[in-house]
Amino acid sequence: TVLVSRRPEASTARSILEKMASDGIRSVAVVMMHSYAYAAHERLVGDVAASMKCFSHVSLSSDVMPMVKMVGRGHTACAAAYLTPKIASYLASFRAGFDAHLARRVRLDFMKSDGGLAPADDDFGGHHAILSGPAGGVVGYAKTAYRHFRNDDDDGDNDDGDDRVDGEEEANDKENDKENDKDNDKEND
Repeated sequence: TVLVSRRPEASTARSILEKMASDGIRSVAVVMMHSYAYAAHERLVGDVAASMKCFSHVSLSSDVMPMVKMVGRGHTACAAAYLTPKIASYLASFRAGFDAHLARRVRLDFMKSDGGLAPADDDFGGHHAILSGPAGGVVGYAKTAYRHFRNDDDDGDNDDGDDRVDGEEEANDKENDKENDKDNDKEND
């Protein structure tokens, strides 16, 4: 049971949002202390902001991060409010380069901050992607560097060339790949 001591006024919310819009704010994060348990007040403010049609994105903390801690929820809502319009613009530009055949047949996924993949649709927001650069870099580097590149220069010649000798390292790489695959299978069991 939730006891509401005072409901926000839509007219007050509109007045505050109009001032924000006149100051050049184009994206809004709405965070209320107890919205993890009762999100109706955030929705009221969010609906007012959306109805004004002057904000490119309205982020409700109860939608993007439904957790008790207000500060963490607020940070996530702010990240979503700031980054989601930028990601939407990037995705539109990226997809514009696809021909019709490719756009229909290829699933487009982006890496989330937890290293997982998510479809690049309307639900993919800035709060999902904020750490995807580092997460994507680490995962991508680990997968490609292990099998294809050497990250050190054992012979000290700094030539950045291939230091393989008569396939010796290639044979070692294949043996390491087999061992790595066995280790991965054990971890997945």
